[in-house]
Amino acid sequence: MKRLVASFLVLSLSILAGYLILTMWRGVYLYLSSPSKENFLKAIPFTPSNPNLYYRLGLYYQWNIENIDLNQSFQYLGQAIERNPLDQRYWLTLAKTWNRVGGMEIL
Repeated sequence: MKRLVASFLVLSLSILAGYLILTMWRGVYLYLSSPSKENFLKAIPFTPSNPNLYYRLGLYYQWNIENIDLNQSFQYLGQAIERNPLDQRYWLTLAKTWNRVGGMEIL
């Protein structure tokens, strides 16, 4: 019985430690519940090749209720695509933004 409890405890602690290591590695603890433009802009100099920051900035400018700027959103989404052209989320969001603008000349 003691052996079973000890095995279960070791397995549980191993799973918990693995989960904590993976969340730290993925940077989950860096994301706030309400992201701001300033936090994203502060993070860019630390990881300038990370396309996810540019993608999130593009979403921020697209869905910020106080100040929607589709041109700025389009530019940040383009920068995300330059850094990772194989991610379909970036392309789909860029197409949706272009559609919302009405297919007009952006820039």
